This record gives sequence, C-alpha cells and structure tokens, in this order.
Amino acid sequence: MPRSSRRPGPSTPVAQQLEQWEPVTEAMLAAAGGDQSVASALEAAFDKASAKQVALIAVLRRIIAGERGETLLDGLDELDTAVARHYGRTWAAEGTADVD
Repeated sequence: MPRSSRRPGPSTPVAQQLEQWEPVTEAMLAAAGGDQSVASALEAAFDKASAKQVALIAVLRRIIAGERGETLLDGLDELDTAVARHYGRTWAAEGTADVD
C-alpha cells in the first residue's frame, strides 16, 4: 500500500501517533472496501475506545460514512488531526476521495 512521503520523522509525537493508529487505518480501508467482518471488529474496537479518543473516533466514523470537507477536522487536536489527515491521504491513494 502506498505511504505518504509527508510523514514526520520517527521521533515526533505525530509520527508516534500515526504509527499507533496505522492498524486502524488499514482496518478502515478494508471496511470501506466492503469487508463486513473487519467493519464489525472496527466498530467494536471504536466502542471500547478511551475517553480521550472519542473526538477522533467520531471523525473517523464520519469519514467512513462518506463525509468530507474542511470542517470535518474542527475540534481535533494536532495529533488527532494528523491521524485523520493521514487516513484521508491513504484513502485518496487507494482511489477514494480525500478528507480535506
């Protein structure tokens, strides 16, 4: 799968956050591609997320549902915005619309 060349260096908090969320990005792509078992597992994982992940997961659910636009990322902190944008760029590289 193509990776963005704009990823931060491995020691930055953003890079660490992206690495942590990479399996979720992969699962979202599979779910968006129609894999219902992955979609179900992803929803179950989202339902068990910690309180500090609620805002990001809400945005990721909106992205999965097809929502796009500049305001989609409003309210996210820098790290969560990086995850959502990375997912959008990865999705775009797979031939689907970008997040922002």
